[in-house]
Amino acid sequence: MLLPHAMRWLDRLLGQARWPSWEPDQLTAAVAAATLVLEGKVTRPRVEVPSYAPARQFEVDWALALALRAVGRDAGAEIERAWKSANAIEQPAAKQRALLWGAIELRDERWSVDGEYRYELAARDASAIAALPATWTLRTDVEAWHGYPRWLGGAAMAASVIGERELVAAVEDKPIDEDWRANREYRALAIAWARLGETERAFAAASQMPGSERASAIVELLELVGDEAVDRLAALANGAMQATKTAPFVIVGGVAKRARDREALREFAEQANDASVVAAIARRHLVAGDAEAARALIATIPDNLSVRHEAALQIECARVQRDDEPLDELLGKLPRDDYMVPNLVRAAGDMRCMPIVHALVRDAKLGDRFAAAQIRRFIYQSHLDDAAALLRWAWQRMTPVARSEAQAELVGAFAEAGRPVDALALFRSVPAHEAPICERSALAAGYRLIVPLVVAEHGASELYAELGERLTKVAG
Repeated sequence: MLLPHAMRWLDRLLGQARWPSWEPDQLTAAVAAATLVLEGKVTRPRVEVPSYAPARQFEVDWALALALRAVGRDAGAEIERAWKSANAIEQPAAKQRALLWGAIELRDERWSVDGEYRYELAARDASAIAALPATWTLRTDVEAWHGYPRWLGGAAMAASVIGERELVAAVEDKPIDEDWRANREYRALAIAWARLGETERAFAAASQMPGSERASAIVELLELVGDEAVDRLAALANGAMQATKTAPFVIVGGVAKRARDREALREFAEQANDASVVAAIARRHLVAGDAEAARALIATIPDNLSVRHEAALQIECARVQRDDEPLDELLGKLPRDDYMVPNLVRAAGDMRCMPIVHALVRDAKLGDRFAAAQIRRFIYQSHLDDAAALLRWAWQRMTPVARSEAQAELVGAFAEAGRPVDALALFRSVPAHEAPICERSALAAGYRLIVPLVVAEHGASELYAELGERLTKVAG
């Protein structure tokens, strides 16, 4: 089962989605890039480079070059401008990262760096990744600026994004000495094999994760793999969980100073990890229509764990979706403790049981936060239509900042998934923001959407005109 776009897989292998950026120069760059692709010319922005972002002028210049490349036009002049801006960066790490981004995008010898970045540069070609060390750096998701390659930092991550079978197999054979690196690399390999349809190899890779993060990777695999028999998946998941752990969950410091306290907390953590996998297997049974098998599994989860109540709710969600149980009756039985509600919202969302999500969010003290979190989770899971529907429904309940963040992220996710027309429909379906900072964030997302709309030959000029009217109001 493939997700719509490779970048969605990137969220999975990193275990998190990218947050939208609030940097004000994002709007400057997006406006200039949209103007350039539509009108063929633009006054190149010169920005004040902040001390915390020494590559900012390069990032703005590079946005214009990438826009022209995306629509298939000659970007030579913009590339040269960005190259000069990159070489003018005084901070070495920021300069090298800018040059690296250019090298990866262009596969061009004009963009070259040396020293410790030689591995990332080699990774610009799929055939070279097999020759790289298993892990060479930790530069993943290092920049707030929109667009930086997030997969840099490990051969397994690069292989996961590129998705070539021979490449993943070659990377898998590389030794990894440090436990803390192994967790990240084997997770990436597991996701890579899942993407390629190699279910058994995916769980085998997850079983190599030495620490407690293994459980979350196995839960991800149980959500990602396609039409597999549930019993076989359960056997693979349980086998992976029971494999030897070389770096068990460790609690240190003031949390548990006495040995018996540390042991008790370790046992609790392992219990919780095991329960999360059991609940994921139960969810597969539910999806397959076997509610009885799901109930039997859930009954084995200790009652003191939240995941038991979440899994039980998912069974009830399945009944509501089949019209076997009245919604009002189920709502009357739900716990409404503040600490439980966000977990229940997530559980109902994982079943895509929107009536329960709505009811929990509507009645919760912090419902706006729970709605925002669930929208992000839907985006992470590539359930973009569910995310859009929830955003529209919860718009008035959410804070201005939360809804502008969700709008910007979701518009970008639709565009990345090759659905710019749906991104445009979403953008137009919600009102403009009253707070200037929120409106600027939304406008940046809207102007970035111009480029994929030009490629799709759908409504780019009309959106550009609409955005111009809104931009004038903010600027005024």
